[in-house]
Amino acid sequence: MRKLDSKKEFSFSNPTDFSKWIKIFAKNLGNKELILLNGDLGSGKTFFMTNLLQELGQDAAVSPSFAIHNRYETKNLSVDHLDLYRLKNLEDLESTGFWDLFMQESGIIAVEWANKIDVDDFMDSWPIWEIEIQITSGQARKIIVKRFLGSKHR
Repeated sequence: MRKLDSKKEFSFSNPTDFSKWIKIFAKNLGNKELILLNGDLGSGKTFFMTNLLQELGQDAAVSPSFAIHNRYETKNLSVDHLDLYRLKNLEDLESTGFWDLFMQESGIIAVEWANKIDVDDFMDSWPIWEIEIQITSGQARKIIVKRFLGSKHR
């Protein structure tokens, strides 16, 4: 079982404030990170990724809902963005080459609808940011951020 390193909660009354926080979050990322995004439809998972990719130097980001996987080359590293919304079971995930991504020496792997996979199923060597986005009202959001360190970081 992975050890929880930290847990923090943030509240934002509008998308502008949420976007500012994402830029700060991006500056804290290392060169090997797994970001697990969870939340209801329309909560802001793709908004998060679009802003994160922009901060990392990628101009255009597209939700991988239908393609399941998009890869972006940013200034310093690659970002693999996956959307598991349509995933029916773990066998479907096998056919996407998902687990091969963890053989990379560096990069960011970001997964929308990550709650379809148990956090303990991910490679232990990758540190994890688990981010839950909750709609509190209208455009207001509550963000719960959990940090799990990888085995090389403990």
